[in-house]
Amino acid sequence: MIFVDSSAWFAAVNRRDRHHPRAIELLASYAPLLTSHLVIVETWLLTNSRIDFATAERFLNGVGGGSCEIVPISTDDWQQSSKISVSFPDQTFSIVDRTSFAVMERLNITQAISFDDDFVIYRFGQDRVHALPPQWIRRFSTSMKPRFSR
Repeated sequence: MIFVDSSAWFAAVNRRDRHHPRAIELLASYAPLLTSHLVIVETWLLTNSRIDFATAERFLNGVGGGSCEIVPISTDDWQQSSKISVSFPDQTFSIVDRTSFAVMERLNITQAISFDDDFVIYRFGQDRVHALPPQWIRRFSTSMKPRFSR
C-alpha cells in the first residue's frame, strides 16, 4: 500500500505542473493507492482555486470512482497530529500533512507518492528516528536538500 499526498494528486491534474508527467507515471505504476479525506479536500480546494471548478470536480469523481482507497481521519489520528507538531517544533507541517503522517503510522505505511519535502523531513516511530526508506527519497522527493528536524 502506498499513500498519495495532495502534491501528487495536484501535479497529476495540472498539466502545467512541472511534476505532471512523473505524477501520472507514479500513480499508474503503484497499487494499491490510499489517501485520506483531508488530502482529497485539500486537492479539490487547490485545484478549484488554481485551475477551475470543472477540473476539481473531475478529480473528485475520478478518485471517488475507486482508483484509490480513501480513509477517514480518526480521533486518534487527530490526537497524533498534535503530538507530531510538538515532536517537530522547528517544522511547520500542515494539519493535512500531520494527519497524513498519523494515518501512515496507524496503517504501517512507509511509502508515499509526494512532491512535498515534508515527507522527506518527517521521522516516525516511538523515538521519531525512522525516516521513509532512502529509495523513497530518490523515487518520490523533488529535492535532495531536506531540512532535517532530528
